[in-house]
Formats: sequence, structure tokens, C-alpha cells
Amino acid sequence: MKLHTEKTTLKQMQDFLEHARPLDIQEAEMDGIKFTDLPLSDFEDCKSIVDEEGNVFAIGGVVKEDTDIGAVWMLCTERVEQHKITFLRFTKRLLEDYLKRYAVLGNRAWLGNQLHIDWLTWMGAKWANCEGEFRWFGFVRKETPE
Repeated sequence: MKLHTEKTTLKQMQDFLEHARPLDIQEAEMDGIKFTDLPLSDFEDCKSIVDEEGNVFAIGGVVKEDTDIGAVWMLCTERVEQHKITFLRFTKRLLEDYLKRYAVLGNRAWLGNQLHIDWLTWMGAKWANCEGEFRWFGFVRKETPE
């Protein structure tokens, strides 16, 4: 199985909603806004991680915060649990690609979503202080010696 990214289509969004991990949706809604009530314009730069059959494994993106700093986000389907190694390897390479464009990527993760925490830790996230039920994380580009 090979995964790749595509700009999210309505068909992919529908597939995502039908197979979304409940804890990922719960995390996305913790600020009090129902995920399906978000306007489509919020997903303008959204990418889907899909397999050759078009099955959606995750949706996500990066919101540019500063010149080379971005807020990274991703919501997954249950397919990531069924194909963990394939997903982890793909997202590790995806992170490396994003760190070529951004010096720092970060956000916060809900401590109640253990798979999310474990995945970010495996990816090499640097963890910072807690804020209620959330903990801040970041990825920093490794500078190559000149």
C-alpha cells in the first residue's frame, strides 16, 4: 500500500467523516465548535492522505503563523489504526518535507487522545507546558552544518 497527499475534495471529506476516529473529532471540537459546522473556507488549504484506492487516512494542513512558523493540524480515520506502520512511515517523510518550508511547526494536543500523543512522540515532537487538558508540542527543523 502506498499513501500520498492530495488537495481535499468533497468526496474525500465525506469519506473522512464516515471513518473519522471519534477521539480526533472530540479533540477538534473541544473549543466548542462542532466540526461539521465549520465553513468550507476553513479547509481551503486542507490536504488528504489517501491510498491508491482513494481511501482517506487523514486530513490536515499547516496554518502559516509567521514567515517560517506554522500551526500543524491533522485528524485521522480508523484506517491509521489498521495500517499503523504504513501511516507512520509516510507521515515521518511528510513532516520532513514540511520542515523544509517551515523552521518550526507546532500546536497543542489533547492529553485524552493517547494515540495522538504516542504518534507525535514517535514523530519526534518536543513537548512543552500543559494548558488544562492540552500539551503544547513542536517540531524544529534540524539545521545542516555549512
